Amino acid sequence: MYNPFFKATFYQTRTIAQNIKDEPKYRLEINKYIERFIAKDWGILTHDDIKSNNEAIAYRDRILASYKTSKGRIYIIADATDKNYYETVTVLFADEY
Repeated sequence: MYNPFFKATFYQTRTIAQNIKDEPKYRLEINKYIERFIAKDWGILTHDDIKSNNEAIAYRDRILASYKTSKGRIYIIADATDKNYYETVTVLFADEY
């Protein structure tokens, strides 16, 4: 199965990084959501947003996924400039968007 994120560089905001540093178990939680994202499970979104993300895969448009963590809602956002694959994936808290 083709993985459109195989060349992506993954980033996290300073706030996410600090939370992982302060509580190492939080890394496991974030990793779980990254795995779900890669599996195209977009988390807590409306039906229309899920449909938009699924369509965006075909055109390498921006994808935004949303998950509820023990420290608050996070977004995982994928961007592509090449249109052949996603180049960046960023993990951030929803209030950092």
